[in-house]
Amino acid sequence: MREAGLLSPQRTEANRSPKLHDGTIIPENIDLLWGTDGTQFGLGNGRLLWLFAVIDHFSCEVLGWRGPGRCLGGVGSGQAGVAEAARGFGA
Repeated sequence: MREAGLLSPQRTEANRSPKLHDGTIIPENIDLLWGTDGTQFGLGNGRLLWLFAVIDHFSCEVLGWRGPGRCLGGVGSGQAGVAEAARGFGA
């Protein structure tokens, strides 16, 4: 592969500051720390779609998601609506 020039590009090590934690995030209660993630998937007709989710790190509950033309916020009892919370961040 190397001789044929078929290897994928590799990132060089960057100068970074020391990590502030060991990579483990364990919040003490619900609604203290949310994460977001997006994934792209393909349909049988060749169309690619994106799906984005907001997840509570304590309960692992999906608080809201956004897909093509659809939005669902505040899933689950006692959860703040993701749409309302996101407005405070300019979303």
